Amino acid sequence: METQGGIRSTTRERSLVDCLASLEYSGGVEELDRCLAAFPSFDFDAAFEYLRLLKHPWLYSRLGYMLDRHAAKLYFLPKYRDKFLRRVARGVVYLEKKETGQRWIPAWNLMAPLALADASPEGVRT
Repeated sequence: METQGGIRSTTRERSLVDCLASLEYSGGVEELDRCLAAFPSFDFDAAFEYLRLLKHPWLYSRLGYMLDRHAAKLYFLPKYRDKFLRRVARGVVYLEKKETGQRWIPAWNLMAPLALADASPEGVRT
């Protein structure tokens, strides 16, 4: 939590994680992907620490995949990527709703909606 002018706010990294945890309140993954594409930078260590506190392995899969989509722009270097990959959920994770017609992303043990999986701006590494 940060305080700006007496108002408590969260960092954009924490807000993104919270949105990925509660997609029904966030506008959906396509909206989050557009927002992430507009980030000028990303604090991977801050996001990782927040994920560690939440203790939800499925969030590592969701966030890792989203970061992978914008890896070059956000400098999602192998050292950060590997740190996320070591904590990916063991079971299948759905980026959005559990429904048919999704693409399997093996590296993240994740099922992604076709609209997002087919439109990978930088070619998600598997």
